Amino acid sequence: MVKFRLAQREDINQLVDIHIESGKGQPGGFMYKLGYAFMRKYYAILLSEKSSLVILAEDDDGLIYGFCSGTLNVSEHIQKLKRNRFALFFYVFPELLRSPKLFSEMYKRYKHLNNNNSIKYNNKEGVRNEYWVWRDDCDKSLSTHLFKTWLNIVFSFGYDSVKGEVDSVNKHIVVFHKILGAKVLDEVNLPDGRKRYFVEYKNVKGKMNF
Repeated sequence: MVKFRLAQREDINQLVDIHIESGKGQPGGFMYKLGYAFMRKYYAILLSEKSSLVILAEDDDGLIYGFCSGTLNVSEHIQKLKRNRFALFFYVFPELLRSPKLFSEMYKRYKHLNNNNSIKYNNKEGVRNEYWVWRDDCDKSLSTHLFKTWLNIVFSFGYDSVKGEVDSVNKHIVVFHKILGAKVLDEVNLPDGRKRYFVEYKNVKGKMNF
């Protein structure tokens, strides 16, 4: 039997394992390249934030099938990352030694967080859905239900909008969002040639749009 619950600090190792394995199969995936230690620190920061919302699917044996993460306050999340930037850099430093080209990608994203350039990687205000990840070797039938559950929880708190991003290369995810009623707010061409869609879900007068 699979249940949904809030993620806890003791779940970090499994969350990182799932994220890294999923990232390897995503065209243009970046964050997993920063290494296991960095990813553990990142999720430790995320789960420590009062506005974070990470829901996972777990079976009776404690195996996590997948998770959906995000924040109810993106600007708060960004500020927390900025305050921890030196610790995060410390954990990613070994990966930079192995692959110096990562530094350029990291710097572009850092400039994005600090509003110093025109490259837009993600939404920086309001409620943001961040990652929706599922194990390849687990039953995927509950994956969609997990995402809907995450949205329902956000809307039950009284928020009327959830924003997120999806790359055009992930065609099935783009189709999924459109089927569920997400509106495409913007399309951005990233430096590596990928197209990224900025999407929004609306909770109109207490009624979800899916």
